[in-house]
Amino acid sequence: MTRTFNISYKVPAVVLGLDVNGLGHIRSLALKGIKVIGIYTNCEELGRFSRLCKPIKFPDAKKNREKFKEALIRLGKSLHNKAVLFATNDFYVEFISDFREELQLYYLFTFPEKNFLKNLINKDKMKEIAQQAGLQVPKTFLLSSNKDITRVAKIITYPCLIKPLDSFSIKFPKKNIIINGNKSLINFYKENPQFMAKTIVQELIGGGDQNIFQCTTYFNKNSIPIFAFTMQKIRQYPPYFGITSFGVSKTVPELIKQTITFLKNVNYKGFASVEFKWDEKRQKYFFIEINPRLPWYNSLFTASGVNFPYIAYLDHTSSCILKNKMPRQIDGVYWLNFRVDIGSFWRRRKLGDKISLSQWLKSIFCARSFAYWHKKDPLPFCWASLDFLSFLGSKFVENLTKYL
Repeated sequence: MTRTFNISYKVPAVVLGLDVNGLGHIRSLALKGIKVIGIYTNCEELGRFSRLCKPIKFPDAKKNREKFKEALIRLGKSLHNKAVLFATNDFYVEFISDFREELQLYYLFTFPEKNFLKNLINKDKMKEIAQQAGLQVPKTFLLSSNKDITRVAKIITYPCLIKPLDSFSIKFPKKNIIINGNKSLINFYKENPQFMAKTIVQELIGGGDQNIFQCTTYFNKNSIPIFAFTMQKIRQYPPYFGITSFGVSKTVPELIKQTITFLKNVNYKGFASVEFKWDEKRQKYFFIEINPRLPWYNSLFTASGVNFPYIAYLDHTSSCILKNKMPRQIDGVYWLNFRVDIGSFWRRRKLGDKISLSQWLKSIFCARSFAYWHKKDPLPFCWASLDFLSFLGSKFVENLTKYL
């Protein structure tokens, strides 16, 4: 990145959420010399142990949005300068958007317009936006009545997926549920009527985890794309339909072009992470979803030479427009979340995957970017390791009692 001027490092950053995603934000910013304040609401957010931020516990925003907002405004009033505000999950994105007029008095942030953002978070509306932009989209249906269920059950190809409209407003048992036949689809909604009109049924695009790619970008406050980064998933948890457990930076120009064109057409602002899946039969990339924030493996970006949180920070604090002389992303950098990836490995073995223990170990030794580990900030890794050992111990005791 070219040197910019009049950057005020007196401007702090406030990160909402201190899980793996928040930890990546903290390190990317703090190691640039920026003061970071991290907000957490429960003790499972291990980013609170980072020495690179000042952690503050807030009331749970999902239980009481008003109390959380009041605490955030009090924090903003106590700071000498407006802080740059970062959201690490969809709930916080929507929260900031809903209260943007009040929060803008104390914080700096960039998001799409409120109504457009709500449509992006809603998977059914998002599908329509993507189709209008010319992207290839899997067949998707919103079921609002028993008549809809009967009709879709006859025309959808199987297996198919059931997904919640968003990731936070309803308690859905999994990220996705696989349906293998029309009777199963009908029975699912008969047994779970609470999910009617709150879920979508979507065509399943064939291929494994390695067929999934994500393009992450940042559009500045003037809707100008600053940088785009692409990566390839290698493994997920659960396998095939979960979150990234092991992935690699990989430049895919076609996806960068599609993503930039798509977001330019809608005058996008802020972060966007767009997921695609390569269909080997049709030889096409299909749009899967878009998230208006950085993904949880965002430490991969910084390890690959592209510090997205810092780019956004500069966009808000520099009087100099960021120029396009950005560093190229470094390809071939592997990111690993060990705890999640070991779960992916064992689940794959149960599903009949031929991956051996030696193959898995050989692959993870390639990792140079990690969910918890960083040599300059080791405590979150230590606590994550203790938590993992406690989890293994509880599983051992649980299985032992079955035989006693």
